[in-house]
Amino acid sequence: MGLVTKTINDLNYFSPVRSGYFVEDDVQRALAKAITMTQREMPDGLEIRREYSEVPRTICDVEQLQHAFYHLIQNAFDAMPHQGMLTLRLGAQSKMVWIDVADTGVGIAEHNRDKIFNLFFSSKSVRGAGVGLYLVRRVVDEHAGSVVVQPQVNSGATFRIILPVKGPSN
Repeated sequence: MGLVTKTINDLNYFSPVRSGYFVEDDVQRALAKAITMTQREMPDGLEIRREYSEVPRTICDVEQLQHAFYHLIQNAFDAMPHQGMLTLRLGAQSKMVWIDVADTGVGIAEHNRDKIFNLFFSSKSVRGAGVGLYLVRRVVDEHAGSVVVQPQVNSGATFRIILPVKGPSN
């Protein structure tokens, strides 16, 4: 799929008409589907480590979360084009579920850290359209959650999504 087509599909997927499919579901299922979606794009020499704890079912939109996880995983692949470790962690604490997507890639340059969630911002020279992390933030916001990034130049980054088990308040 071309970059322009993919960008348009991403933006259409998250139009205001799309929101509102919140049901009790399994966040791990959304993560598993995102991994399946990215398998064919996984660079050779890359390993995936899964560190999952048992988590409660959560009021969420699994399709939106799957799309957000897809973008985080894809960004991790882009940061590790030849080799590296992608670590996926899932856990729960204090009525919250958290998901970590951590890579051992190039990290995020300090001068880009405050811009990475902006629409159309990309530090990738060719491949990026600047939509993925914007959509991640939007999905997390719609779930009344938060996303935190712990970047380190030349040693990867960890994105942590934190979601309330009870979902967003209406």
